[in-house]
Amino acid sequence: MIDLREMDELYFKVAEAFPDAIVVVNGAGEIVVFNEQAELMFDYERSEVLGRPLEQLLPEDRRDIHVAHRVAYFTNLYTREMGLGLDLKGRRRDGDVFPVEIKLAPIPTTRGAHVLAVIRRVHE
Repeated sequence: MIDLREMDELYFKVAEAFPDAIVVVNGAGEIVVFNEQAELMFDYERSEVLGRPLEQLLPEDRRDIHVAHRVAYFTNLYTREMGLGLDLKGRRRDGDVFPVEIKLAPIPTTRGAHVLAVIRRVHE
């Protein structure tokens, strides 16, 4: 029988080993999980983004509208794929903007809903 500590360690290792960027946000839009692939994709250390708004990872011209989309999504959570045709963009620390595909999935917790975002860079 696996205990909860072993389970937590396993989940952490799965997130770290995942080949795509994983970002989890809470209901306030703060980043609470940022895996190694996310660090490489966005060129931020985990410590620089945890507790910060998700919109830090978006181009500046899309941040305000994204807040509205995020708030609306949290009122009606469901698994969702977003990509082709939506012109989604990520933004690295140095300002480089690049196309992405994103899959969203709600994660209900005792501390409220969270959302898992699996992010893949699209090479043009």
